[in-house]
Amino acid sequence: MIHLDPDGGYCVYVDDLIVTGSKDHHIKQFKGEMMKKFEMSDLGLLNSYLDIEVY
Repeated sequence: MIHLDPDGGYCVYVDDLIVTGSKDHHIKQFKGEMMKKFEMSDLGLLNSYLDIEVY
C-alpha cells in the first residue's frame, strides 16, 4: 500500500520481503542497512511461500 499526500510525502507498507542472493555476506549487509533505515524484523531462512515448501 502506498499513500501519497498533497505535500509530496509518501508512506509505503510492506508486509513481507524475501531477500535472496548467492553471497551470504551481501545478504547480511543488505539486511543490516535496511534495519538501520526501517523498522523490520528478520524471520530467518524461508521455509515456505504461498504454502509451498522451500528448501
